[in-house]
Amino acid sequence: ANLDPAVLRGERPDEALDVLDPKQPELLPKLRRSLSAPDADHDPLRLFTRFDPKETRLAGDVVKVRGRMTLAAGEPGVVKVDA
Repeated sequence: ANLDPAVLRGERPDEALDVLDPKQPELLPKLRRSLSAPDADHDPLRLFTRFDPKETRLAGDVVKVRGRMTLAAGEPGVVKVDA
């Protein structure tokens, strides 16, 4: 979702929402709430990168990034992400 130009422009990350873990049924409603009515407790930026299209625009059709992301096992059922 963070490389999808539409999501970066603030559109819904439907493809990412479609692949969420079905063993976490409480997650999808929380994310939908965050996307439809964000507030301090429901912030979509905790999971998705988005920009206000009134303030920014993409430089081209391809989203390019430079950086590193690592994953490590956490507690059972948890992945630690370092970016």
